[in-house]
Amino acid sequence: MKKLLSLILFITPLFLSAQTDSTKMAADSAAEDTAIAQYSEVLPEYPGGQEAMAKFISKKLKYPKKARKDGIEGKVIVQFVIERDGTTSNHTIVRDIGYGCGEEVVRIIKKMPKWKPGMQKGEAVRVKMVLPVNFKITDE
Repeated sequence: MKKLLSLILFITPLFLSAQTDSTKMAADSAAEDTAIAQYSEVLPEYPGGQEAMAKFISKKLKYPKKARKDGIEGKVIVQFVIERDGTTSNHTIVRDIGYGCGEEVVRIIKKMPKWKPGMQKGEAVRVKMVLPVNFKITDE
């Protein structure tokens, strides 16, 4: 029987500076509320860590039938934001192998429990994350 084997390689924020200069800090507070950090002093954390996230994804992810039937394998990369309250938002497929695989990864990310948010200078911040997921069909 063919089965999905999805491997979570790593999840990481885009490592660009999240430091803002003093002119931005004096800017409109509404703009600050919507700013997304590319990096934070304390990174967001999935409840239970990366191993728990890998288990969650492998349990919930359903290999799209057409992709499995046509033997489609490869890596899907999805970008999203961990909000100040730990929820995910701004889900964007960065790299897709088609056949509904990218949409399936986004569906799973939307179902994730709340994360521990990233922190910058003692305050929760929005942090952009990238998640690669491998789709591979294996015989069991």
